[in-house]
Amino acid sequence: MTLRAEPSWQLLLADLSLSLFLAAAAALAAQSGRTIARAGEEMTAAPVALFRPQNSQGELAAWIVAYRPDPREALTIRIRHRPGDLPAALARAGDLAEEARHAGQTARIVLEEGAQGDAFASFAFEGTSAARADTGTQIAQSGGYSTLQEP
Repeated sequence: MTLRAEPSWQLLLADLSLSLFLAAAAALAAQSGRTIARAGEEMTAAPVALFRPQNSQGELAAWIVAYRPDPREALTIRIRHRPGDLPAALARAGDLAEEARHAGQTARIVLEEGAQGDAFASFAFEGTSAARADTGTQIAQSGGYSTLQEP
């Protein structure tokens, strides 16, 4: 007795459903105007902590110390400036980066031209940092989380 598997209607329906889903997803992506991030492009994560500095010195450093960021979090200082105000924005970014350095953090600085001037700092789990690379190395060398030493 020879058993012969014949194509079933479920397999045909699954193939058609997958094809329809892919066609619909491609059409929606084309209509929305969204772009897909490519390798090497900047991708930002949602911030887990946000700080808007006022005008007093040391505010950012005090906030960083009070916040106690996870070593895997990256600090981003974003400065928006009016057209023609780039030198002042650069000076502001330098001051905030120096405050962050005094609090033991390195910062990525992003300058944007806009209708209004604004500054804020945020922490997010994004990108690669030396702390993240060290933690991964420790995990690989120890063989698991159980023997991981906190830096």
